[in-house]
Amino acid sequence: MTRRELLKQTENALASGGIENAPSEARWLLENFFSLSENEWFLNREKNCTQTEAAAVEELTRRRISGEPLQYLIGRWPFLSLSLYVGPGVLIPRPETEQLCQAAAENLKEGSSILDLCSGSGAVGLGICSLKKAVSADCVELSRDAFSYLERNLNQYPYKTRAISYDVLNRPDCRFGQYDLIVSNPPYIADKELSALPRELSFEPEMALSGGEDGLLFYRAILANWLTLLRPGGSVYFEIGENQGEKLRELLYGSGLSDIRILKDFSGNDRIASARKED
Repeated sequence: MTRRELLKQTENALASGGIENAPSEARWLLENFFSLSENEWFLNREKNCTQTEAAAVEELTRRRISGEPLQYLIGRWPFLSLSLYVGPGVLIPRPETEQLCQAAAENLKEGSSILDLCSGSGAVGLGICSLKKAVSADCVELSRDAFSYLERNLNQYPYKTRAISYDVLNRPDCRFGQYDLIVSNPPYIADKELSALPRELSFEPEMALSGGEDGLLFYRAILANWLTLLRPGGSVYFEIGENQGEKLRELLYGSGLSDIRILKDFSGNDRIASARKED
């Protein structure tokens, strides 16, 4: 069997298993498996596969059909201009979070300090560093599994970053300083909604999804415990659930912040809440 024939077999199996974007996913799986770029795949697609290679690809295909995210099977995923390591135990970076980074970086001055809370893979802290020159980021994550990806991702880029293992629900300790920006993509799904999530999300860590009874647990904790670290004139940016805009507006206003904005995502849903601390 050639690699091209294996690709067609994989595509057919994924399509039969209900995977919507079967042609693209099959190609991504095989390019990653054989460690080939798109151009390299085209040049090498007529090479023969061994039985061991074919069996390994069939196992990856079976896992994908079972609902395991493609990103976990590949082990890396693009985010803005970055390529981040991901896998079981860490939330997969998504396009909406790219919007969070772009919005937070838009008016951020060079040399600013960033505090990224509930950092996961480090996508937000690294993403903002990739968009703005000479900024630094402290990236905070509690999960041991996620923290290993966080460290690995921070270490592969030359930005001024620091991984800190800490529980965001607690007040900050002496390791933290003062920051020009506090940003977070925290868990924000209400506990009662977890069971109704799409199948693929069941493979992602519940710790990165569950926002407590009403989905607002982490926003309340961050606003109550961490605003003392925000310099006057500094900003707060949150990724939020699509029905949480007005609730976040109330929380931000109640915390004494000003210039409150609720921004929409690509689908027109509430996705980003931002505010500023008075000078």
